[in-house]
Amino acid sequence: MGKPRLDPNLMRAAASELEEFAVALRSAADQVSTPERVHETLSPVLLGLGPLRERVERQWFAAQTSASQRAE
Repeated sequence: MGKPRLDPNLMRAAASELEEFAVALRSAADQVSTPERVHETLSPVLLGLGPLRERVERQWFAAQTSASQRAE
């Protein structure tokens, strides 16, 4: 029995959003002089990562549940 897989489209979306975060983080590190400005710059990106994490976790748990039910 194979390992449960996550939706490849979801994983590509996750990678894309993480790349956007990495770009914003590099930009903030290079251009922002105060912690407050770093927070202002990264806050919208960080908020966007929360729902993405939830979608990935839901799909992972669903795949795990499905795999364990098939094993029974």
